[in-house]
Amino acid sequence: MVMHDGTGTHNAMQWGFWLLDPGSRKITEAAVKGGVMAEEFKDRPAAFDDTETVKYIVLMTDGAISDQFSPRDPDRDPFKLPPNNKRDYAANEAVKRFEAACQQAKDKNITVFTIGFEVNSTAEAQMKKCASSAAHFYKVSGLAIEDAFKSISTTLNKLRLTQ
Repeated sequence: MVMHDGTGTHNAMQWGFWLLDPGSRKITEAAVKGGVMAEEFKDRPAAFDDTETVKYIVLMTDGAISDQFSPRDPDRDPFKLPPNNKRDYAANEAVKRFEAACQQAKDKNITVFTIGFEVNSTAEAQMKKCASSAAHFYKVSGLAIEDAFKSISTTLNKLRLTQ
């Protein structure tokens, strides 16, 4: 992934989903075949209905989803607008893509944790809406981000022990 400007949380959410989607197995199969992944992982990601597997996404952002740009010049200043960049689509389209990716994950019973790190009210609302529930959203600042990750980790370990 290459930074093109702005906050593209929808891209991160979509990548998270793809990494758990059994439709992405060709990637792991190629990695096994290429020797960069152990043979035991060749059948991953597991099917969505696999009773032995629980899937989670932990998504963190430090900003509200914004207009999406791509560079015309890869060496350009990332905060400089045209002529060095072109807008691919507006923030409202990126938000729609984000919401669709969040819903797609939840529809497949993937538990979604979200962390808003020093975010404004717009980003907070976006991340709250994406999370599986209010308890799956963390708004943090400074070193409290470590506490959010510890809390999520503890929750996942407890769930694993009880399932």
